[in-house]
Amino acid sequence: MIMTVNYHYLSTGVIGSGELAYYIDGVLQDTAALNGTTISGLSNDFVYLGKGVYSVDPECAVTIDQFSIYNRALTPGEVLFLAGN
Repeated sequence: MIMTVNYHYLSTGVIGSGELAYYIDGVLQDTAALNGTTISGLSNDFVYLGKGVYSVDPECAVTIDQFSIYNRALTPGEVLFLAGN
């Protein structure tokens, strides 16, 4: 079996006043409004790394090299720096 190794930096965080931001390799992919919900108000019933919340979602065959949680939202520049760019 031939395996290809690709490393990517993924980041999700809260920006501004209640908006989630999703980055891949330091580049903003999309945002989603929290509509007044705070991070502490979100449920953790379906929190997974490398797996979706629906039974039809495929599982990822990945290795997580590093996982970090910060006590604040990172700036776009910090996300870019941590991604190695």
